Amino acid sequence: MDRRLPERLRNKAYKAEFSDLFHSVYYATGTQNRIRHLAIPRHTDWFDPGRLQERIAAATQPQGSDDPGPWRLWRVLGADLWLEQVMEAREENTV
Repeated sequence: MDRRLPERLRNKAYKAEFSDLFHSVYYATGTQNRIRHLAIPRHTDWFDPGRLQERIAAATQPQGSDDPGPWRLWRVLGADLWLEQVMEAREENTV
């Protein structure tokens, strides 16, 4: 695991605590861009786009600390990555 996990995570006393990981992923440039341009509202009618943006805005507000509410946002980002992969595979199969 020496090369797979960052030193900061590998040496943590509590291994199941992922707030450092959430924080680094959330504040990465690519994450901010993905949040602004989600695949879900472009390719589906699963959610009301306005309400989805409201929920994302609420999830990114500090909740008792400087970090956003990571679990709700993490699920949205995970679903969005999954949908993007499905759509790309679908486009490859139709060409």
